[in-house]
Amino acid sequence: MEEFSLSIKVRFMDIDAMGHVNHATIFSYFAEGRNEFLSGFYDQFTPQGFPFIMAHVSCDFLNPISLGTDLELKVWVREIKDKSFKLAYKLIDRVQSDVSYAKGESVQIYYDYNQNKSVPMPANLKKMLERFLE
Repeated sequence: MEEFSLSIKVRFMDIDAMGHVNHATIFSYFAEGRNEFLSGFYDQFTPQGFPFIMAHVSCDFLNPISLGTDLELKVWVREIKDKSFKLAYKLIDRVQSDVSYAKGESVQIYYDYNQNKSVPMPANLKKMLERFLE
């Protein structure tokens, strides 16, 4: 399995009144990782050319994250079906890689916006996703 990871810098705006990264921000970290991961599958990655809709996203919050923490987000494929695929996420400390802050999953549905319905994924996309399948 190939591995995809993305460095994430905690910004001041990510911190809530409790002094740690707000729970909703973790989902934006997942989205950033997902977009970077999937952009590698397309020559031209634009919102109009993004043939997926989000069906599900979840997160388990494991440890609070403070301002200044160097994060690494790992993204991989957990499952591939005919019309959808599941991504997995793990947010860890870049310095102390044994420290995990969050883990999650999302399900993306391959979607034809002109037909307004889900459609089977092309074989070449499935093949590219398989490289990252656990």
